[in-house]
Amino acid sequence: MKLPPLELCAQLDLVSVGVFDGLLLRRPVSRRRRLLRAARACARHGELPELAGRARELASLRQAAADLLRRAAEVEGAGRVVSQRDILAAVVEILGLPPEGSDAIAEVELEGQARCLRANRRLLDWLAHARRRGVRVVALSDTAYSAAQIRRLLERHGAGDAVDAIHTSADRGCSKRDGGLFGRVLELEGVEPGRLLHLGPDATADRASPAAQGIHTWRIVPAAPARLLLRGDAALWAGFRAMRRRMPLPGRPIGRIAGGREAVAEQVLGPVVGMFCQRLWLYLRTLDERAVVVFCARGGLRQRVAFEAYLQRARLTLRTPRRDLMVSRLVAARAALLRGAACAFEEIGREFAGASCAEVARSLVPVRLALGPEWDRPFSEANFRPLLARTRGGMAFLAALEVQTRLFERHVEQVARGAERIVLCDTGLYASTQRLLMAGLPRWRWECVLIARSNYKHFDDAHFGRTSGLLLQRDGYSPLDVRSSVLRHWHLVEALFEPPLHSVHAFRRRDDGRVVSNLEVAGWQARVEPGNGELFVGVMRYLRGPRASRAADVAADAERAWRQLAWSLVLPTREVCRRLAVARRSVDFGRDRRLPVFADVAALRSALWREGAVARALGAWSLPLLLAMEAAHSVRALGVLVRRRWQGALGFGAPATTATPFVEAGTRHGAGPAIACAAEDTSQAGSAPAVPRRARRLSHNRPPPPVPSPPVTHPMPTLPCFKAYDIRGRVPDELDADLAYRLGLAYARRVAPRRGAVGRDVRHSSPL
Repeated sequence: MKLPPLELCAQLDLVSVGVFDGLLLRRPVSRRRRLLRAARACARHGELPELAGRARELASLRQAAADLLRRAAEVEGAGRVVSQRDILAAVVEILGLPPEGSDAIAEVELEGQARCLRANRRLLDWLAHARRRGVRVVALSDTAYSAAQIRRLLERHGAGDAVDAIHTSADRGCSKRDGGLFGRVLELEGVEPGRLLHLGPDATADRASPAAQGIHTWRIVPAAPARLLLRGDAALWAGFRAMRRRMPLPGRPIGRIAGGREAVAEQVLGPVVGMFCQRLWLYLRTLDERAVVVFCARGGLRQRVAFEAYLQRARLTLRTPRRDLMVSRLVAARAALLRGAACAFEEIGREFAGASCAEVARSLVPVRLALGPEWDRPFSEANFRPLLARTRGGMAFLAALEVQTRLFERHVEQVARGAERIVLCDTGLYASTQRLLMAGLPRWRWECVLIARSNYKHFDDAHFGRTSGLLLQRDGYSPLDVRSSVLRHWHLVEALFEPPLHSVHAFRRRDDGRVVSNLEVAGWQARVEPGNGELFVGVMRYLRGPRASRAADVAADAERAWRQLAWSLVLPTREVCRRLAVARRSVDFGRDRRLPVFADVAALRSALWREGAVARALGAWSLPLLLAMEAAHSVRALGVLVRRRWQGALGFGAPATTATPFVEAGTRHGAGPAIACAAEDTSQAGSAPAVPRRARRLSHNRPPPPVPSPPVTHPMPTLPCFKAYDIRGRVPDELDADLAYRLGLAYARRVAPRRGAVGRDVRHSSPL
């Protein structure tokens, strides 16, 4: 570990230093193993008898609560930071423990954390010399712990007097990664940015972020053996966990469960839906009355029935109002198409591949259109746009589109009741409805929570920054991820939740002025409830049963159910196919065409569940072919992983479209980094995308460039705005912040300037 020369202290008033991998070094114990150790200690704790024998379930719920609360805070985007108190309060409430139970769990976790740390003596000696030279030293940490807890960790390892003050993101409500914590510390300490030196290990939070504010930075990297041991422990633990989940179950498989389809749904699908309800409650728990949660027709209607039943059985409450929203992809596409959004043409082009413009127009509006022969050309954006503006049929189409869109907008107003933040709840996968609503009705802030999130369409995923998959976030099936097996037969999930009601395609205004949809026929609420012979009957039986009242039981049942479901979907038998069979699936989007779930082996690629089609056709002889298909998926998943790592290392491929801005990669481990001022990295020859650390090392096998001395400061120029024009010479309506960010990033990469900045907000721009 290379430290800055002590002569720099003459130019400094304050030194800030990171805590983890800074003042305190981690022992080779991965985060998951540390959480499980703490959960086992809690299960043996005398003050928590309710957790006896529930260590694995407690660790699972603790991990889920932390991930979902942080994801909710990230989507909210208001700079809110999740603390350990927030996480444990949610865990205690969902487990039904008394509120003081969070204090006992916090003590156990802090003790376990202390055992996995050791003091960084070299850094502590350097800080002691700096303090003797009159420089004040403070500790900064992006952590869920409070300053008092960090102080206890430091005192445990004899470093309690190494710092004058401690600032954590949990206490200050801002983080190092977005730069807010540095600004807060500068204000509290009364120090100019140029008189502060920050030491830390993270290339983004401890280097790029403070450097953008003019703070001197010095990256300290733990020794390579320590990092390798920690990563090895994490990889080994993840491997054991994946193998355990993939092992065959000692109990009965789906094909041998007594009681038929409803019993299968109760014992397998019920716990999976229960886990979704748990995670939905954890995600929505942070919302207040200013937001509204809407369940999207049709599948969302039954999702709400299941969720409300779980809340009642588990005795949980939510402040956020919950309502039904009559919407479909067709309805959302109308609003986006009326504004000329490119995503509308993309979605329609995929759904109506090979269709004519006339067929598309007649499917999108609920009125009869008189269209000329010019509408018979194949649908494309280039063919469809001129027809809208130059033909009489196009004018009639736009008029009908306007009427239906305004009625739908009025329906949204009825549901929102003044709320500007709307959280959609749907089954999945790509969140097309949310993407279209963001483009068509931008006056509301649209977010979305799904059972699973997957970009199976390979479209732009900029809206994924506000889209969360509560059980799964993966673009394809991976044999190492047991939950991803549901992607092999996703139509099972859709059929499970869809009631026997028509999809929403038209709105009308009643005599009382209220706007209703074609779905809202007489007695439609009763048809949302489970009917005889449906899989949903078994799901509701589980959610209303005694085990759903205990969160630990739901977690244990879901762990078992996922393994049963994965083996049944990947290696099915004819009996499994019979029990999990669903009706022919509707293509929807204004059409009545339906697709079969199964197909002949000769037409295997057209089957919606290929493994099921093979099992039905070949019977007992299907196992070799199913094993070959599973092996092919394994090779494909491995190839995708390797290809992404190498493309990232070489700087190719599309940038990641998440809510995190583009940041530069850190310097090569072992090289002595110079003090970076403002936004310029004086120790880096070029810039590269944010890539995994192993790939980053592979791309940095050349010798590092020489370190200039003394360091040169170059202030970053201010970017006032970014504006784009289309061929008509005007700013297109479909240009949103995410698209502008991606365009600016692509342009900067193409031009390759010596210095530059790209960001969705110029106040938080990221150095290239």
